[in-house]
Amino acid sequence: MNIDVSGVVIKQMRAKGKARPGLEYQQMDATATTFTDGQYNVVLDKGTLDAMMPDSSPETLERIDKLFAEVDRVLAPLGRYVCVSLLQEHILLRLATHCSGHGWMLRICRCQEAEHRSDSSGGFVFPVFVIVCTKLKSVAGSKPVLEVCQSPELVQRMATVEETMAAVKTMQDTALVCSGLNRCNIANSGEVTVELSQPGDVYPRYTITVADSPNAKDSTRMKFAAFIVPQGREREWLFGTPEGRQVLVDSSGFDRLAVIRLHREHKY
Repeated sequence: MNIDVSGVVIKQMRAKGKARPGLEYQQMDATATTFTDGQYNVVLDKGTLDAMMPDSSPETLERIDKLFAEVDRVLAPLGRYVCVSLLQEHILLRLATHCSGHGWMLRICRCQEAEHRSDSSGGFVFPVFVIVCTKLKSVAGSKPVLEVCQSPELVQRMATVEETMAAVKTMQDTALVCSGLNRCNIANSGEVTVELSQPGDVYPRYTITVADSPNAKDSTRMKFAAFIVPQGREREWLFGTPEGRQVLVDSSGFDRLAVIRLHREHKY
């Protein structure tokens, strides 16, 4: 069953879905559906939450709470609310707060495939997330189950909503920086530095500084290389200062150089 509040959209969906006779389409408000309680095991939200929540005004929050209440009503126990979203800060806060307050399990997965398609089309890449909220019975005193997946192999359990939001913000910031680097030469504006660390580490494991040559002609077809600074020499002028790294770029023969510094607190 597919629903949308717009009759025009429903007509378009029916036209596109002629080859799938098993799909049904109905014009319906997601905050006030006619489905019975516990009718579905999965509710898939492909952008409805983002469209309904442009801000955090009282009117918007009231509407979103109605949406969440309706999702709760139509889902069977252990059912899943699967939401595709860009996860703006105010949206994530409301969603995570709702799940933790109602005893639901929340898992946030980054959708790399969608980002790669956007990147190949030349558009600016915003991180896309798939959020899986599992309807569990609320137990008094239980800790919220909040998880963030940066990749299929890496699932991090978060202690609080704030920690969850910080992890998502880090992924968003990193993606925006990388997307920007794909489209411009930063030689005239300085360098870009990113610190990489493993979950639970106090100190970053790597510090990567990206420096460009001002002589690069085409910022979209730059030749690049990575230079690993010998451990213990990261404070030398050539590696530890912008002026030194620019000399390193010029002598490398590449348009862009990623200078990778290894931290002394770690073993490699």
